[in-house]
Amino acid sequence: IAVVLWNGGTGGAETFSASLCKELRSRGVDAGMVFVTTPHPLAARLDADRIPYSALGLSSGKRVLLHPRALANAVGRLGRDGAITVSPGYLPATLRVGGYRARLVAVDHGHLLQLPNLGRLERGKRRVDVLSGRWASDVEVTVSDFMLSRLERERFRVSPVVRIYNGLDLSEYHADGSEVPRSRPF
Repeated sequence: IAVVLWNGGTGGAETFSASLCKELRSRGVDAGMVFVTTPHPLAARLDADRIPYSALGLSSGKRVLLHPRALANAVGRLGRDGAITVSPGYLPATLRVGGYRARLVAVDHGHLLQLPNLGRLERGKRRVDVLSGRWASDVEVTVSDFMLSRLERERFRVSPVVRIYNGLDLSEYHADGSEVPRSRPF
């Protein structure tokens, strides 16, 4: 299984994806990561966890639109059985156009939640992005009941939508609660 990301930043999608690969590998699944731009700074964590990865080294995520075969080949090497993309937009579409034929799962972390805060032009670009990839994935996964109900109502739906809550390894958190002011509800 290949997890496909734009870059190796330190955001939620990147760290969650690295944790997912680590857990899959601990269960005997051959999982790795493919980056459109660069794997850094996440590369150090992947090396420490012995997670294989590759990077196309493109200057931006949108540059992958000019290199669909390179993306499909890189993902095919690490994800012969399937791939997971962190977006339902142009990334899955680019994989299909490039010739990737294995199972493809697109994860939507909540693009609809961001739309009201964007300007008209940016909102339009985001909608076009998501619509461009709707046909490409075998299934779209979202992380909340709210997003599931919203996505099920969207027009132009091709692939089924399922909800899988994000997991959390509670052993990584050791808060005793003293940081939360007692005068306010948690």
